[in-house]
Amino acid sequence: MIICTSCQSGLEPAAVTSHLLNVHKLKDICLTQDSIDKVCEEFKIPASLPSIQGPLPEIEGLVVLTTALQCKICRTVRGSLSSIKKHYSQNHPGNALETIDVTAQRLSQQPPHNAYFPVIPTNKQLLTLPIDLNLLRTECDMAYVSFISVDVDKRTISPWLLTTGWHTHIAGYDIQKLRKLVEMPQPQEALLSKLEKGTTAVMQRGVELMKDTPLLVLQKLNSPDPIKEWVVLSVCSSLN
Repeated sequence: MIICTSCQSGLEPAAVTSHLLNVHKLKDICLTQDSIDKVCEEFKIPASLPSIQGPLPEIEGLVVLTTALQCKICRTVRGSLSSIKKHYSQNHPGNALETIDVTAQRLSQQPPHNAYFPVIPTNKQLLTLPIDLNLLRTECDMAYVSFISVDVDKRTISPWLLTTGWHTHIAGYDIQKLRKLVEMPQPQEALLSKLEKGTTAVMQRGVELMKDTPLLVLQKLNSPDPIKEWVVLSVCSSLN
């Protein structure tokens, strides 16, 4: 199933481009239906949204409603007290209002997929990694001070270059031409200007998603990089 991470709604493959254009006004993103269909075929994504009754484990990406109410008679789920009261008056007239507090989700805000279904909530505590920002800043400052205190030969290849290997990738190419390739687009280069906007939008969305990054990924990012450690050690050894 395709889920829009901005509005946290499920989308049918045929509705993706119109959703991005009409709902989020993303006119500069070039996305064809053919490319969407190929992705759906590769990942076996059905052409229509599924019909879900629940309960089932919480679907990551969809909005979670922790204050939903479930009818004790027919197990219908509603998002508010007024809505469940209306359900009782229409479907169970004469019966006393009896509800169960549940956590629920729905595939979309638009019919016919706007019905809530009960879910088993994920333990959000497992998806967060406590970070002491003050301690992190202190450690970064200490690392910076210890680094600049070393008398580094400017002719020595930096740890960053050794890690990325850019000096070997561009060896033999005209440096001036390479610089021209990474310059900001000129006004007459319309396609590159669109690419710039799209890249910026992707980067901004990536920053926004950091707060929802799973624990395993955060642990990986927060773990020491053995390659970088080796590079720093090798440079320090050469300086000594």
